[in-house]
Amino acid sequence: MIESDVRKHVQYEGLPRYGNFIDGRSSPPASGDYLPTEDPYSGKTWALIARGNAEDVANAVGAAKRALITGAWPAMTPSERGRLLWKLAYCVLANADRLAEIEPAGPSSRPAR
Repeated sequence: MIESDVRKHVQYEGLPRYGNFIDGRSSPPASGDYLPTEDPYSGKTWALIARGNAEDVANAVGAAKRALITGAWPAMTPSERGRLLWKLAYCVLANADRLAEIEPAGPSSRPAR
């Protein structure tokens, strides 16, 4: 490792790592690369997020196609799907405060300079 790589490793040691959510589970990025994400208020790195590439996209698209064709979704009636979407909406509303806390920490929330 070169010196800057060592500094980066130490700087990010202990931070949570978030993979790509593919096929119902968190998966490490195919490249093994992660990007630091900053808290927009403090400017401090709070987590490392998967840096997806074409292989990750292909895996996600394949998983989505499988779920649409062979998963539980196509076996449901439209009414069952509607009830499931209403449950999802209820969960979002029930957790709105927590979601409001964590959303500003996301990478797209940092104001442009």
